[in-house]
Amino acid sequence: MPNADIEAIHAIGQEIEDDVVPILQEANEYLPVLEELDLALYTITLWPMAVSYSFATTFALEAMEGASERFREVHSLLDTCADAWSENDEAIATSFETE
Repeated sequence: MPNADIEAIHAIGQEIEDDVVPILQEANEYLPVLEELDLALYTITLWPMAVSYSFATTFALEAMEGASERFREVHSLLDTCADAWSENDEAIATSFETE
């Protein structure tokens, strides 16, 4: 039975953080600009439409921040898992060497 590819597991976590998190952070750069439209919408559109827009932009901003944090946690958990797997493999190999 082959051992886990520890480097590949670490690489997956790093790729997630390198490739996905920046996209979410880029979206966060644009969302505050959209929030600035809120006040204007209250004067030029129907009130329910303006309120809906405000809630949507606030929700999107919080969702992007939350998603970024979750992907960072996934990276950390993958690293922890890979390290534990490596330590386990080493312990098993050591136990066979002593027998």
